[in-house]
Amino acid sequence: MFAALPVAADVVASLALSDRTETRVRDPGDNPGEPSLDVATTPDARLTLVSPRTSFMLAYTPRLTLWDINDIGFKPLWLHAGTARLDWKDEHTSIYASQDASYGATNFASLILGPTTSEGIPPRVDVIPTPQIIQYESSTSSLGTRLEGRRWALRTDVGYQLAGGADEASRLVVPLQKGPAGDAVMTLASSPVDHLPLTLTASETTFSSGPEILIGEADEGWLHRWSAVTETGFTLGVSEARVQPSPIVPSYTQTNPVADAVLEQRLWAYDGVLSLRVDARLGPVVNRLLGIVDERVQCNVLSKWTRGPFAASGFASAAQSVPTDGPYATELVSGELDLSYTATEAVVFDAGLRGFWQRANQPVVAVSVPGATEIVEASLVQGVVFVGVTLHAPTVRL
Repeated sequence: MFAALPVAADVVASLALSDRTETRVRDPGDNPGEPSLDVATTPDARLTLVSPRTSFMLAYTPRLTLWDINDIGFKPLWLHAGTARLDWKDEHTSIYASQDASYGATNFASLILGPTTSEGIPPRVDVIPTPQIIQYESSTSSLGTRLEGRRWALRTDVGYQLAGGADEASRLVVPLQKGPAGDAVMTLASSPVDHLPLTLTASETTFSSGPEILIGEADEGWLHRWSAVTETGFTLGVSEARVQPSPIVPSYTQTNPVADAVLEQRLWAYDGVLSLRVDARLGPVVNRLLGIVDERVQCNVLSKWTRGPFAASGFASAAQSVPTDGPYATELVSGELDLSYTATEAVVFDAGLRGFWQRANQPVVAVSVPGATEIVEASLVQGVVFVGVTLHAPTVRL
């Protein structure tokens, strides 16, 4: 028993608590001719255990939303969400296992964009269904490794994911999609400032509405650091997909080119620090509403300026199907502007604007055939004004 005490002494446990509450006005609202007022709060509880080679994180991040309270009153709805992650590493090897899951009520009209990745890559904007409250569920199980040599690195990830409506009525709005996915990235350093990543990805997705998609992609890239504040990246590749629209319809194959360009810049402007990321991509996207492979060109601009307690960030994205006159052509434009003020380490205020415009074919409930869906061309415009406050409790060492 006493032999275990030195090991336990090496483990550092901490608990971090925070909460962000957002009040927003959506126009157009749920009722024609008038805006909607929503209030949402997202508490965040994170338990972390860290030892010299191992770390474990358990987080619970639900979202409580009062939808359209100016019309339907106080009717709270929960979207439960949580994450568990285990990491192990030594000098040249790291392994992780993670599980993310969510379940509850949501409405895509809130236009809350997903967070950027740890590499600073902005979220990919996709088509959204007709605004309405649905029961939603998601789960992502992942296992990954990273091996590093003197001039090379190999990263692999495999997993299984599902996302979509949690009941039959919700799946008429957003079909449940599930299946395995994996990727491998081998990066060679040809010089101190040049890296050549070779990326292989594959996934299989089955939709509750019938389609099944198997897609693979191979890309070769070149990353170059021009200076301490400027980086660029270029990628060329090809994607091959096998699409089966339904169990009774024969499958077909689809080959699409892939091209990507990225510019990252950090500057000092107006006595503050300004970061800028611009990227453009041509490549296939799996349409989560229709269950098809859509070749799109998409451009993103992500920028953030900080000066002391003040920060301003902006994100804009535009996407267009190729060809533009295809039967399932989609056009998307979205953006967000956020201004924040860090009053203390415990309190942060922010406010901003979000907007979204899309024109795309969407599935709707068929009038002539009960329980069936049909495809119609639809457009959607949504604007959101929001004000938020984030509270951080002092991290507790356990």
